[in-house]
Amino acid sequence: MSIVTIATDFGTADGYVAAVKGVIKSIAPDSELIDVTHDLDSIVKSSLVIIRYYSLYPTGTVHLMVVDPTVGSDRKALIGHDGNYYYVGPDNGIFSRIIAACPDLRWWIIDQTKVKQGEISATFHGRDIFAPAAAMIAKGISPDKIGKRIKNPISLELPEPKSIENGIEGEIIDIDKFGNLIANISGEMIRGDVTIFPGEKESLSLVKTYSDVPQGKPLAYIGSLGYLEIGVNSGRADNYFRASIGDKVRVVV
Repeated sequence: MSIVTIATDFGTADGYVAAVKGVIKSIAPDSELIDVTHDLDSIVKSSLVIIRYYSLYPTGTVHLMVVDPTVGSDRKALIGHDGNYYYVGPDNGIFSRIIAACPDLRWWIIDQTKVKQGEISATFHGRDIFAPAAAMIAKGISPDKIGKRIKNPISLELPEPKSIENGIEGEIIDIDKFGNLIANISGEMIRGDVTIFPGEKESLSLVKTYSDVPQGKPLAYIGSLGYLEIGVNSGRADNYFRASIGDKVRVVV
């Protein structure tokens, strides 16, 4: 039995997700479908979300991700394979962090004539192209049978931390639903006793978890992704610091 994870921006009120699942089940009835989220709201966010879960599934899992604001244009439809997992979705940057994490990825452009089950809607490639492609991969069909190899899918320019005097400067790359601020500074980059500045006014020491500070107080810690995060015990760091994605974070020795 193959697993297909599904992450989209479709929401759950209009039947779009059910249509995608119906196509997959019709082609690969033994596949197990797992809803990741249907509340994605940007390509950049999507590229980070998939990093949280892709490697936790069994080898052979197909990760279907559809956030496709240019659906119907000449953007390509992709299948990727890193030796363990498959990726299916639009060529618009949603797999940027997968590309950065897995340099040996191979990619194929989906041939629509090889996957179409009927007429292809100009506005619902999730149902008409990506779902059947994911199902065919889950069924054991090689990407070579339904696509043509390419070398350079679109990859977003990801912000990188930089060295500054006495430390590192990064930026906030995500704000999760709890208001935690996730910076692009990995825990491996932080050595020894440091002071963290999530802005200009307040400084923080690195702690392990929320209970290490009083309620209502901010904290800095290494989160589950392995990145530096800023939170507030029983509160929201985005409100506390009036923070936005792109704001600078400094780590000073």
